[in-house]
Amino acid sequence: MTQEKKQPCVRFLKAVRALDPSQLPALDVSCYETFKVDLGLPNACDIEWKIYLGLAGDIRESQPSPLSFWKAVQNRVPHLSAHAILLLQFTINSADVERSFSAYNQLFTAQRQRLTAENAAGLLKLYFNHEQ
Repeated sequence: MTQEKKQPCVRFLKAVRALDPSQLPALDVSCYETFKVDLGLPNACDIEWKIYLGLAGDIRESQPSPLSFWKAVQNRVPHLSAHAILLLQFTINSADVERSFSAYNQLFTAQRQRLTAENAAGLLKLYFNHEQ
């Protein structure tokens, strides 16, 4: 079984990388339709994607942070920048992801198959906010 089938968020995290101009040389940017679906981008971003690729190529020398890049180009690609700024603010750290999967495995045991969403959310808050 592939990693993407075991953890569906892998495709999402890979797609978010496309919003970091410094990551573009390592990605197949012709896969915009895949990125669009994985990131939930609206049709308004279709034309802006090509503009983004041009802008990213122009600034590759200076390499600003991804968030500062998107804030600087907001007026040129308003729809795509709004989504990029939001998506890039997610914590994308494999340690945090692994820790959350560990917490879910401990929480959703065979004895706890009937937890309500409210109780599960409360238990997760307790797990992640306890003093270490």
